[in-house]
Amino acid sequence: MTDFDWLIIVGYCTAVLCVGWHHARRNKTLDDFLLGGRRCRSFPVATSLFVSWFSVISYLTWPGEIIANGPLIFVGLVAAPLVLGFVGWVVVPRVRSLGTITQLSSGLCAIEYQESPTSVYQHLDCIHSRHLASALFLAMRLAWMGMIAYLTATIIIEPLCGWSPWFTASALVGVTAAYSLGGYRAVVWTDCIQAVLMFGGAVLIVVLVGCWSGEWLPTEWPSQWPAASWSCSPWERVTVPWAILSTISLGLCVKCGDQMNVQRYLSTPTTGGAQVVLIGSVLLDLALTALLVLVGLSLMTYYAGGEHDADAFLLQFIADWFPAGLRGLVVAALLAAAMSSLSSGINACVSTVAVDWGAAENRGSKLQPVPATVIIALVVLLLSLGIGLVQGNLLELCYKIVNLLATPLGGLVLTALFIPRATKWGAWAGCAASVAIVVWVNYFSPLSFLCASPLALTTQLTIGWAART
Repeated sequence: MTDFDWLIIVGYCTAVLCVGWHHARRNKTLDDFLLGGRRCRSFPVATSLFVSWFSVISYLTWPGEIIANGPLIFVGLVAAPLVLGFVGWVVVPRVRSLGTITQLSSGLCAIEYQESPTSVYQHLDCIHSRHLASALFLAMRLAWMGMIAYLTATIIIEPLCGWSPWFTASALVGVTAAYSLGGYRAVVWTDCIQAVLMFGGAVLIVVLVGCWSGEWLPTEWPSQWPAASWSCSPWERVTVPWAILSTISLGLCVKCGDQMNVQRYLSTPTTGGAQVVLIGSVLLDLALTALLVLVGLSLMTYYAGGEHDADAFLLQFIADWFPAGLRGLVVAALLAAAMSSLSSGINACVSTVAVDWGAAENRGSKLQPVPATVIIALVVLLLSLGIGLVQGNLLELCYKIVNLLATPLGGLVLTALFIPRATKWGAWAGCAASVAIVVWVNYFSPLSFLCASPLALTTQLTIGWAART
């Protein structure tokens, strides 16, 4: 790393801190801090939603997966329009209107409808599971942010810069927490800056690899890639049916049950604006995924094979061949991918702590975000120390850590929204069964990791339906 590379990285960090400071002065209420006053434009919010989920994990995972195991995992994307249509035109309108349960003197419950909840888990009051869902979300997102900090510190910065992982993780989480104090608007606009860096870095890698190697695509099917399988066997690592089912079930659960997503749906003035946010984020996600698949293919062609340490090919290429300035730009893009996800995760965690645990039910409540932000940042830093104990390639780690609780959480929200007369005990029993299934499949069974979400969600909704009053 040269002085010019460091200048680019320091300049990027300074820019996001300035954006955070600028927007922090505009926040007057909790609603401003958590949802930007619900007056945000659709395109910046769509960009923020896309960048929040397309973390440094995705930036490293997709090239490594395509190198080592081929394109079969991407077959599941054919189901994306189905998930998009259901979430955008069925779930989003329901999520944006909230039914509040009021206990009457007769012992019966009346439901009063009001607009625009702050947390999706407010919908779970009808099955008395609001705190359970919030706890699941916090556990899942804190582990996710810990994994992002770990990967950035140990896999990216340490090999390229030689920094101590502990120092890197501390600096990364500290800078991100600092500009996150600017609230939701700061997160959205820094995400837009980070989206430019992420796309620019991917395009730069593809162009340079292609120019230096003379080709971007392999000329024959690589020997390490498995053949496409239409088998329904749950023991094969990736098959077409299970890839599609996993995309549907996990996509529904994440887009319906994760507060980080729902924050974006709620921050626009209209339901139509929220639907534009959802569509725009998916299109941007598909575009960058396609670019990173091309990165993986070009790297595999350049290195003439993919059997060995596929997840490290991208960073190895950056370290070996990128000239001064360009290396700093790509490292800044990787840091952008990490920081955008961390800032969105921190803001979403603060929102559920403030709203779902009774600290601030009123959207006009005075703003006190600093204690929660600092505590969440410290927990993320501590969790980053233990992530390395989990075994698997980056894609498998996503399912074992990042997405482990996504299905039980999404199942709770779907139970509350779509199962009439659902009960607390049915919801809790279904959630417990779902947690047991995803843990067993991912850690203890010989089944493919793609089986976990479809099996768990089916079981959870069946139990919820059977336990109706």
